[in-house]
Amino acid sequence: MASGVVSATAERRQASISAPPRSDVLAYAAMVLVALALRLGYILVARTYQISAIHDHFGVGFEAGSIARSIVAGEGFASPFGGSTGPTAWLAPIYPYICALAFKLLGTFTDASALALLALNSVFSALTCVPICLIAKRVFGRSVALWSGWLWAVVPLFMRWPTTWIWEMSLSAFLLAWFFYLALKLGDDPDWRQWLGFGALWGVAALTNPSLLSCLPFTLAWPAWRLRRSARPCLRPAIIAILACVVVITPWLVRNRLVFGQFVFIRGNFGFEFHMGNFHTSNGMGWSGMHPTRNLREYENYKRLGELAYLEEHQRAAMAFVRQYPGEFVRLNLKRFAIFWDGESLLYWRPHDGWRPWMFWPLSLLAACGVLLAFDRRIPEAWLFATVLLFYPTAYYISAPQVRYRHALEPLLLMLSVFLMSEFLQRVRRHARPA
Repeated sequence: MASGVVSATAERRQASISAPPRSDVLAYAAMVLVALALRLGYILVARTYQISAIHDHFGVGFEAGSIARSIVAGEGFASPFGGSTGPTAWLAPIYPYICALAFKLLGTFTDASALALLALNSVFSALTCVPICLIAKRVFGRSVALWSGWLWAVVPLFMRWPTTWIWEMSLSAFLLAWFFYLALKLGDDPDWRQWLGFGALWGVAALTNPSLLSCLPFTLAWPAWRLRRSARPCLRPAIIAILACVVVITPWLVRNRLVFGQFVFIRGNFGFEFHMGNFHTSNGMGWSGMHPTRNLREYENYKRLGELAYLEEHQRAAMAFVRQYPGEFVRLNLKRFAIFWDGESLLYWRPHDGWRPWMFWPLSLLAACGVLLAFDRRIPEAWLFATVLLFYPTAYYISAPQVRYRHALEPLLLMLSVFLMSEFLQRVRRHARPA
């Protein structure tokens, strides 16, 4: 029975891969257009671009918006909390520079610039339909692909962040979905030029959201392993991809070295984020009272010490906590693991915005069951799904998770959930069929 199910699944996948490409292109285009129209419509109707001027418009891009204002003012990549506090590596550079372009063209902290940035987030979100369909079609079949793409387009859960937050979540989800698809595709292609582009795009992703780098080893190892199994060269393409990634991020590392006088990776604020979630009697979610945007004393301390010394101070405090309370640290990590997936972090901030944990944890549960089912069906790509889902949130497991950080993984969670439901319905139909 099990072998028959596996065989049927393989047949459906093969049939889906050979489906007429024109019909797929039309379907993908329709998804993208509908997704974009719904997102833009919500932004305009709900007027989410009208962001409060409280805390000097900090809600317009948060640290990214503050840095963008500094760039437009001619002060360079600096001052993540407003005022004039000097150069920063608090964030990776690409999204703040996107914000700076919007400010330059449409005005700093204006409704027009906020609308443009939310619209751009919506474009990234809508375009994510395409890699979702390409991945799901290759792994699970055409039916799962079309259902996944349309659900991403129309379900409000997936519109939440691109339409309300000026941040890089939508871009991160778009990039990770594409890298996942390219990892599957490159397993059949040893052409060094394809791998060169793959590595260069990973460099772009690293300069957008360094947390994505936790997925690089797996998306690189998977196609290399596939090439090795088919007795084709794998080491050279992998090295080319790694070198291309390094070349893309090196200019920013040089900038940090020149500005700070020491090596600083793409963004250097992990010590602070680590302390935000790790102190005695912490709830593991961070406390806004420790943040320079909410605590004037912290802001003045940041300004007085300079960014690197300020971050080192927080990292020392966090490490002292780990040494003194190792058991409490382990418990916090386990708690954060659960919180990352169940949406509980919504209870710690903005409780008035209408979003609740029950809207988020079912997708995590269905996706977890989908991964297990994929292993049961002996789908090879289940390993790639599992490793990316498990290791991408690693930095958040040990610092301070928020449900918005999960958005980068939601395309994968959606595909696995649709696959699970598809297999369930297939089984129901088989049992309901007359003898």
